[in-house]
Amino acid sequence: SVSGWEAALALLREMTEERLAWDVVALGAAIAACGRAGRWAWALWLLGRAPSAHGLVPSGAAAGAAVLGCLEAGEWQQALQAFADILARGGVPDAASHSGLLLEAEQRGLLPCEVGLLLRALPPLPEPLSVLAACAAAQRSLA
Repeated sequence: SVSGWEAALALLREMTEERLAWDVVALGAAIAACGRAGRWAWALWLLGRAPSAHGLVPSGAAAGAAVLGCLEAGEWQQALQAFADILARGGVPDAASHSGLLLEAEQRGLLPCEVGLLLRALPPLPEPLSVLAACAAAQRSLA
């Protein structure tokens, strides 16, 4: 039996073989399926390939799924790079990936200035008090 991520990749392959244009929905579903299944490398490949090869900008939720897939697999540096790449392309990752990266920064003891740089790169978060609490905890751990 074929898993969800394999089926999503097969759909994109079939679309390519049939010379059908990828769309944001199919792309987002494939990225999310790969991220949820722990196939973070595939999720990142799709995230990086879509803009150049297909002229698509993945949704914030799809981009966030790739970032979270990396975090869940322990690939925090890949997650941070993916997040930076998304921002550089003008994309806006979702709040879940923001929160996940901030939590990871706190757990890894990043310096407050590094956390500050990450926060400045983020659009407004829905729960600013949780962000402040994470920063305060990071600062306390360094004291």
